[in-house]
Amino acid sequence: MNVREINPGSSGMLYQYVVASLLLTSWILIAFRGPFIPEHVGFVKRLAWPLYLIQMLLAIRKKNPSNHEEEPFPMDV
Repeated sequence: MNVREINPGSSGMLYQYVVASLLLTSWILIAFRGPFIPEHVGFVKRLAWPLYLIQMLLAIRKKNPSNHEEEPFPMDV
């Protein structure tokens, strides 16, 4: 943790550390406990869950282009 509040000679700030920590933690938690990731999916695909989510949302929009707001996150995929 190289932030100004702890190490006066560094260029990082505490809020940047907190934001990065929260984003990384949420990415990892969703990768292993995400509601839209089936259990049989491999480790690499779990880590790439943002791409998988975008792919799933695009498939839903392509399947039903007029009413894509009705069911944004299907749980049976």
